[in-house]
Amino acid sequence: MWPSENPWPMAIVFLVLAIVLTILWSQHRKSWMLAATTGCLLLIGAAFLYDQAVVTPREQVSDSVLGMTHAFRDRNLDQTLSYVSDSARDIKLLIGNAYNWVQLQPDMRVTDIQTELVAGGARARARFRVNGSIMFSGGTDRVATLWESKWQDEDGQWKLIEITPLDPVTGEPESYLDHIRKDVRARFPL
Repeated sequence: MWPSENPWPMAIVFLVLAIVLTILWSQHRKSWMLAATTGCLLLIGAAFLYDQAVVTPREQVSDSVLGMTHAFRDRNLDQTLSYVSDSARDIKLLIGNAYNWVQLQPDMRVTDIQTELVAGGARARARFRVNGSIMFSGGTDRVATLWESKWQDEDGQWKLIEITPLDPVTGEPESYLDHIRKDVRARFPL
């Protein structure tokens, strides 16, 4: 984890140090201790400013997951496909197919995004949950899903290269997309 991904550990260290220095200052009345306490408090603010200023690759992937899922929910197919690598044609076909069959409702929530960098930081793997209501040809249903996605850095942008549905309880891969992939590939051969 990068220091900028979570400012709280640094903030807590500086806060504890500021408290200790304040206690020491109250006993010894040394002006440098009061100045050091002030410095620690300023460093706490700096830690949070640094966190806001720096966006790590893991945060970029998490932002891409949110951007793609929200674009799909908002029925913006072009924006949704902009998150997919040009080399992942079957993923684009799957998204187009899903766009025609299901519609996510406004209550959709993306939670529990877990991202890890692999291949020396050129690729990433993200697991995330999407929960909410979907409308499809047969009606509306409430669903809880878990996904594992693979991303690659393409010219400074993270692009989706693979997506796998997982069982939301066990985390094991599910195979229902394999059947849809075969059908879509048969309908739209290269």
